[in-house]
Amino acid sequence: MAGGSGEGDLNLVPYMDIMVTLILSMVFTISLLGDDTGFATDEVDVPGRGAGGVPLIVAVGLEGYEVRQGDARLELPREGAEWPTDRLAAVLRDLRDAGEDAPTITVSPEAAVPYRIVIATLDALRADAQGPLFPDVALQLARR
Repeated sequence: MAGGSGEGDLNLVPYMDIMVTLILSMVFTISLLGDDTGFATDEVDVPGRGAGGVPLIVAVGLEGYEVRQGDARLELPREGAEWPTDRLAAVLRDLRDAGEDAPTITVSPEAAVPYRIVIATLDALRADAQGPLFPDVALQLARR
């Protein structure tokens, strides 16, 4: 019998697979917890929330725009075939000038909205002729 000592090779692949999975899970969990210490606190800044903690959302639908913050809603209907991006930028400038300090704005387009309209909306949200509005934009798919 060749190698009859009864000793087999130790297969480390399953153990390494488990360790990689555990390490990735820990890294993902720590990244969700928040601040520099790695522990969640009540003071973690949530993107898209101003001083009042209420997110600012621009919904983009086939009917036009809807600007939402908490219970407040402002509808900007389409003008013929075009979405009112200039009026949207003016509304956001008024919000910014009134003291809205949310660093991020959330854009929520419906799936049927053409891609060029989503891009035009993003451009209108980032800046106007007076300067930056909401340079950080988060996207989320509109819920029905």
